[in-house]
Amino acid sequence: FYYQVGVPREERLHPKKKWGFISRDLPSFSSPDPTFFGFNPSESHGIQCRLGERGVAAATHYDGGRNMIAMITGAKRYILSPPIECGKLGII
Repeated sequence: FYYQVGVPREERLHPKKKWGFISRDLPSFSSPDPTFFGFNPSESHGIQCRLGERGVAAATHYDGGRNMIAMITGAKRYILSPPIECGKLGII
């Protein structure tokens, strides 16, 4: 089981008092100005947060955008491949 929550990029254009909890609690991701995490906000598609429990596995997939991984506790294994190898992984 994992919890997924998203924030549309348009939310950051509203006054901060109208932002949802993800934008309020993770302001570096919601800023209309460039930050370490969002250095081209005008091209951002918004925020997608996935919070998973122990044992959650994701199928092989391709993410077109930037990603950040944060672990609160425990460990997780990621296998990363360059986009040129997608054809060999059977995902496109």
